Amino acid sequence: MDIAKGLNLSRDIDLSGKLVIVDAGHGGEDPGAVGQNGLKESEVALKVAYLVGYKLKKMGARVVLTRPTNEFITLKERVEIAKEGENREADCFVSIHCNAVANRDVSGIETYHYRNSSTGPELADSIQTSIMALFDENKDRGVKGAGLYVTKYTPMPAVLTELEFISNPEMEKKFKNPNIIYKYTEAISEGIIDYIK
Repeated sequence: MDIAKGLNLSRDIDLSGKLVIVDAGHGGEDPGAVGQNGLKESEVALKVAYLVGYKLKKMGARVVLTRPTNEFITLKERVEIAKEGENREADCFVSIHCNAVANRDVSGIETYHYRNSSTGPELADSIQTSIMALFDENKDRGVKGAGLYVTKYTPMPAVLTELEFISNPEMEKKFKNPNIIYKYTEAISEGIIDYIK
């Protein structure tokens, strides 16, 4: 079964000449956060990252996935991929994660940029706004500056987006729904497109 069959590929925009680096958080021996019913953050992140890359490629962009499979890659290696050769000239770097806290009732979506970046806030705003346009506005936890490794050390505009709390059983259940994965894919893709165009 083609995992991308539910994507909307009808937007008539040519992204030829654009380069986007998509980073699926965690992977391999590092599952990231794990939901109450066993769903791993690394699995959700990889599905969304793959589909975002697929959609952008179909629109003409060149896409680099830092981890196209369920493998472990260190934060330093992710940054090195972003710094390699012409990748340094990428239009943006987007790292995809799920959030988690001890309180299982917490929910919401937030996007981070490096706190001293001049370009990250604009990219973060574009992606967060796009996501919230498709989801409940009450879950908007906002755009935040932080010192996250992959946003700090990559040479291009970079963000890390947290797609809801996998620690919340209701959200974990939604992450298992392909239609929710497609919604996140569409939202992140649209945010990237709006930023680079």
